[in-house]
Amino acid sequence: MVYQRSTRGSQQTRLGDRAQASVGLVRRLIGQKIDYHPGEHDHGLQADAERHDATLDGVLELSGEWEGRERESGRTDRFSGGRALYLSPGLRFNAANWSLTLGVSVPLAQDIRLSHSSTSHRLRLGVVRGF
Repeated sequence: MVYQRSTRGSQQTRLGDRAQASVGLVRRLIGQKIDYHPGEHDHGLQADAERHDATLDGVLELSGEWEGRERESGRTDRFSGGRALYLSPGLRFNAANWSLTLGVSVPLAQDIRLSHSSTSHRLRLGVVRGF
């Protein structure tokens, strides 16, 4: 969950606050299965070697976004702000402490005011390096 609070800027303008929240599921499709046994972790050389094996995960995420209304010179912009709920299926490829993600977000519900256009879909690409 992320919340961004806006403060007053130039010309007595205050952009709307923002909030985002997500929940997701991950399922290993290819590679060593994820083992969830607390207290039985092997942090030796074997565990380090296994971490470098390539895997492919299926990901399904439900995310919501909210944006508050903007204020300029004390007046609220009635065309600003909005909220949306997205369903995002995708894939995550993991190898040698790197992850590459690819997915698409499709809106399930939108209440976007006129200052922003509605979204038909979003293409998401990510690269992450663990260390």
